[in-house]
Amino acid sequence: LASIYRVVGEEHRLPAVRLVQTVLGALLAPLTVLLARRLRLAPRAQLVAGIVIALYPILWMYPIGLGSENLFIVLTIAGVTLLLWAGDDRRPAASLAAGAVLACAALTRGVLTLFLVFGAAWLIRRAGWRRGLIFGAAAAVLIVPWAIRNTRVIGRPAFIENSLGYN
Repeated sequence: LASIYRVVGEEHRLPAVRLVQTVLGALLAPLTVLLARRLRLAPRAQLVAGIVIALYPILWMYPIGLGSENLFIVLTIAGVTLLLWAGDDRRPAASLAAGAVLACAALTRGVLTLFLVFGAAWLIRRAGWRRGLIFGAAAAVLIVPWAIRNTRVIGRPAFIENSLGYN
């Protein structure tokens, strides 16, 4: 949000952020179709999944508020899609991308951090230790500096959030 504020200035900050959040929301339907395709659902089920997300009324309301949900949902769906891709792809870049995107989602909402552990375990079982370690390293490179920063600011051990997102 701060970057958007700098670009458009104080006067137009709220409409600009809402526009960016609307674009993020618009990405949900095609990302859902990609996820359904990665899950090897039938083509009709893929289309229905995308339509349901596109027409889901609560998701229409998220861009109005200035919350992290818009970014979190997009990053989570993209990250899970990339994780599934990493399980099938032999290139380390797939594991790296999945770890980085899911770590960004975890930075948005710390509760996703536990999923990173399960994702790494799934990837190790599916694709081997090397790709699981690449996934974990990509996530750690993004999350650990934030945890160190929070620990220094708060003055006691802290992780991504100090109250599981409650405050």
